Order: sequence, then C-alpha cells, then structure tokens
Amino acid sequence: MGKKGENLDKKGVPQMGIFDWLKKQPKSQEKKQIRIQCPECGVLNQDNAVRCRYCRYEFPLTPQEEYDPKTNIIKIIPITPRKAEKDNDRENLITITRMKHADKAKHITAAGTNLTPDIFQKVIEEVSHSLAKGENPKNCKAKNYIPDNFTWDKYDEWYKKFYDAGEWPALWEAAYDYFAFEMECEDLSINELLHQLDKNELLLLAEQFNIKKVTSKSKKFIQDSLLNVIKPDDKETRNIIYSKIKELLYAKMIREKKYLYQHTLMSIASQTQKRDDWKENDVTKVEFSPALDTCSFCEELSGVYTINKIPISGKDTHPGCRCSFSTHDENSNMSSRDELKARYASGEFPMKRCPHCSKWIEGNALECRHCNKVM
Repeated sequence: MGKKGENLDKKGVPQMGIFDWLKKQPKSQEKKQIRIQCPECGVLNQDNAVRCRYCRYEFPLTPQEEYDPKTNIIKIIPITPRKAEKDNDRENLITITRMKHADKAKHITAAGTNLTPDIFQKVIEEVSHSLAKGENPKNCKAKNYIPDNFTWDKYDEWYKKFYDAGEWPALWEAAYDYFAFEMECEDLSINELLHQLDKNELLLLAEQFNIKKVTSKSKKFIQDSLLNVIKPDDKETRNIIYSKIKELLYAKMIREKKYLYQHTLMSIASQTQKRDDWKENDVTKVEFSPALDTCSFCEELSGVYTINKIPISGKDTHPGCRCSFSTHDENSNMSSRDELKARYASGEFPMKRCPHCSKWIEGNALECRHCNKVM
C-alpha cells in the first residue's frame, strides 16, 4: 500500500481497483426527451401526447425526430392506398390515415338509437379520438357516455337472428350467457344456481336467511351454509335466486351492448375510409374475408365483389363484426381466408389464440383443449 492507501504493483505503480474503475466509467447519456410544442398555444406537452394539455388541440402522434420509417410498416400496408407505399413522406402515413378514419366517424348518424344529440356527440368525439390514436376498441371511452336504457334497433334485430339460429359470434359472450341461462334455468338445481352468484350476492342472500359470521369465509363456505338452510323444493327461494342471476346477466349484456356499439362505429368509419382510399387508387375488385371464427351469416358473404358493393363490417353485417376485405388475387384458386385456414390446418402456425377463452393452443387445433369449444 502506498502512502495514500493506493494499491501498488511490484514496480510501485498505483493500480486501479474495481470500484475506482467503475467510478471513472463514462456515464451513459440519457435519452433526450423530445417535447411536442402545440402550434396553437405554444404549450410544451409530453412526447407521447395526442392532444394539447392546455387547449386540447390534436397534433401528430409521433415526433418527426424520433420516427423510424420501418416502424409500423405492417400496419401501413393493409389500411393505406397502394400508391401511398411509394410516397417518400412515409412518416406521416399512419397519422394521416388515422385522421381520415377519425373524420369519417364524424359523418355517422345516430339513426336507430334513442341517444340524444348531446350524448351522441360525446360518443362520436371519443370514437374519433380513439381512431386518431389507432386505439383498440376496448380502450375507447365512448361506452361511458351511453345510458343503461340505451336502445339500438340493429342490435335487437341481430339478437333475434342469433337467438333463432342458436349461434353467437365473438364479442357476444354476455348475450350467449343470458340466452343459455334462459334455456337451462329450469333444469338447474339450487346448488347450480348458487354457483353462478358471486361472493357479495351470496352474502346478501345469507343475510336474508339470518346466516351470520360468514363475511370472512370463502364463497364455497357461504354456498354450503345456504344449502344447509334452503330446502331443495323451496320454489320461492329458487325464484329469488333465479331473478337475481338473470338481473346480473342482463346488466352484463347491457355493458357488452354499449361496447358493441362503439366497436361498430369504429369499424364502419375505418372500413368505409379504407374502401374510399382503394377506390381512389383504381382498385376495382376486392374480396370479403370473414374472420376465422366467423358466424354463418358472414360466412355466406365470403367472395369477390366490386369495390362499390363490398360489405362494410358493422354496417352491412352484425354489430361487433371483425371481418374485413382484401385485394383479390385473380391468379389464385383459393380465397385468402381459405389459404389462411389451410395454413392453420397444416400446422404452419405453431400456436394461435382460442377466440372463445383467449388461451394459446396448437395452430392446427380444431377444438380448444381449455374450453372444449370448436374453432
């Protein structure tokens, strides 16, 4: 050791210890945060802001300095015209396309609903805002403005169609649960009925039968306590439980109905703008491509159409439709949907999500091993 506690080698030269070495390493330069300055009021906003926090002015989503031309290129191709792919100004393509979709939503009317003009205006503003952001319909807040007494003629029409056909598409899970309960409730025992109630509802029911000291117990304990008190042939109690379950399922169906409405508005706006963009780029024939888990009604629409007669999802199909259309390859003997199904059947896609329970399953599976539902 030297006089000052330095590490010396055999020649007496101070050696740098590991902690000294770490202290002398150059600190990594922190990424400079790019702020978006509002062109209207001049206020600085966060780099991921969509609207100005002061005057609510909407501006491009991605700062020009940070934009990578390769970013989101997969999203550009399906929703923008072919000629736009050759445009040198690619950094604005996504923003321009999203703003077109947002503007298209503003031309949709509230026909067939009981929404007041003020409420519908708020709904359209949120739908347009979500389209401008490229947001998932689940994150749209338009449903928060729709009242519980919301009526929608198109929903009632398709509910009757699915009810008569006995099939329910994706995004109609709550409607199916309500339908299935109506069909099976007479054959369900009191134990099976109690199983469909959550813990809070079971606690309320336990209070009616003066069952105490169950607040900190599990759902099964409360259910067993009720079964010890309720007689199997007690029709009055059975009707109370039945009415409560039906009320809960109906409330869940109303929430789903609100979501389907905002989903349909977003779908109509985006698909209509997509069709108009393709018409401007001289696309004449397109193919209606149903989703892989489509209903029989959309399955019948599969085929090749002229650009003016192509079905628009949500407008010409059922609410919550996730089908779309694509360019038609005249040299192919199979439709794009049949080609995609063949790729799944061959196992080329190793894994896929079940449309019913969202669990990962094998790519060529015809039945989900989690929920046992047919693909």
